[in-house]
Amino acid sequence: MKAQWKVALIALAVTGLAACKNNPYDPSVSAAASAARTSDKGVDDRSPLTVITDETFLLEAAKSGMFEVEAGRLALQKTTNPNVRGFANTLVTHHSQANAEVKMLAQRRNLALPTAIPEDKLRQLETLRGLSGDRFDRAFLETVGVGTHRGDLQLFNRELKYGRDLDVKAFADKTIKLIQMHHDLAQGLLSGKSLSDFSPHQ
Repeated sequence: MKAQWKVALIALAVTGLAACKNNPYDPSVSAAASAARTSDKGVDDRSPLTVITDETFLLEAAKSGMFEVEAGRLALQKTTNPNVRGFANTLVTHHSQANAEVKMLAQRRNLALPTAIPEDKLRQLETLRGLSGDRFDRAFLETVGVGTHRGDLQLFNRELKYGRDLDVKAFADKTIKLIQMHHDLAQGLLSGKSLSDFSPHQ
């Protein structure tokens, strides 16, 4: 897993080349970023972990993964910030791969996965589409980078604690490390770091 972290972080640093070290975000945009946030249904990081089935985990992972890929593609269209672009590109790559694995696991169980992004997530995308510049970048990092990945961490931890299917749990164990990395990178970018600040050893 160390090698995977190194490859992912090196790729991020390369994609974020020439990024400014100064904080590109204006605190005055926080109100607009807050407006883009919608709480994840059924996810509350203050609540204790609750029992989850392998099937429910796959369904929820599929919905979240579709949203994160679409949000990442939107960011690639809208942002001019190389750090945000690098982060968005990583989300699209990693979550596309994870979505393919979820689909394979579901097919083995004859489980039909959702084919459309949930309504609440579509509303988040519409809000993000209405923003531009630093306002978009900050809202994207807060809503998708931190908020959605916080919900993902809860979901994947529930599977690791309560799941019964060894293949599904193995997928959750492998993928949660990348999810944590995405979450931490988004928080770092919001605090003014650039991708080059993240060493492969961190």
